[in-house]
Amino acid sequence: MTKNERLTVLTEAEKFALYGLPDFDNDHDLILKLVFNSLKTLNITSKNSTKSYEKASTS
Repeated sequence: MTKNERLTVLTEAEKFALYGLPDFDNDHDLILKLVFNSLKTLNITSKNSTKSYEKASTS
């Protein structure tokens, strides 16, 4: 099968939008960092809460 016989589902622009690097401006970059850090903090807090709960329930 040659390349011309294949079914094209996505255009090059759509492929880039899905798989290419995001085009963040400074505001988007800051928001992404804030969200990431918040999620990281929640995850750390959640893990610590679980450990505290496990210690309390085994005592």
